[in-house]
Amino acid sequence: MFILVVDKNRKPINPCHPSRARKFLKQGRAVVLRRYPFTIMMLDVEEKEESEQQEYRIKLDPGSKTTNP
Repeated sequence: MFILVVDKNRKPINPCHPSRARKFLKQGRAVVLRRYPFTIMMLDVEEKEESEQQEYRIKLDPGSKTTNP
């Protein structure tokens, strides 16, 4: 599970682990933007961090109860 992260301009950056998000919130480096899906907004993101955005794919598994043979 990862926490969604955006910069000051609300541009998405790489998601982070919940423990790192808690650390950012306690240090005052981030604020909660949304509760569902939980998203934090970084207040002090540098240009270097923004350029390192990775591409992600979502794969959904419907489960064995809903999959037809």
